[in-house]
Amino acid sequence: MSELVLSLLVSLAAILICVGVHFEGLLFASWVVKQIAYRRLRVAVVVTIAILLHLVEIVIFAVGWWTIARSASEEIGFEVRTFADAVYFSVITYTTVGYGDIVPVGLGRMLAGIEALIGLVLIAWTASFTFYEMQRYWGPVTERRHH
Repeated sequence: MSELVLSLLVSLAAILICVGVHFEGLLFASWVVKQIAYRRLRVAVVVTIAILLHLVEIVIFAVGWWTIARSASEEIGFEVRTFADAVYFSVITYTTVGYGDIVPVGLGRMLAGIEALIGLVLIAWTASFTFYEMQRYWGPVTERRHH
């Protein structure tokens, strides 16, 4: 299998798995918060679950980085000596913090671009979902206190 095909397959797999994980995770969060009696605690639970989802998705992309680094003869822009190296690079890419010490090259550019796009979309989805939950559970409580 060519390295380009491997990179495309890893990217596609990461996209599908991460979107599926996020969708199911937010459905789970939506169900869990309905079980909590204290309304204000519900949003904290949503945020906690969302952070855990993002960490799982970062690890999914780290597996992709690990796979490409181990399989590619071409330079990807940084040395992946340990899985922690792959996780570190995945964190800075997924969160679009930006690169300072390492920069992707070659096949790494494709996965980096896709990971940044997916991270941006999933973080925005989380923000939207959290806002919805805050409106749902905090709005009535806040209005009662101030009026």
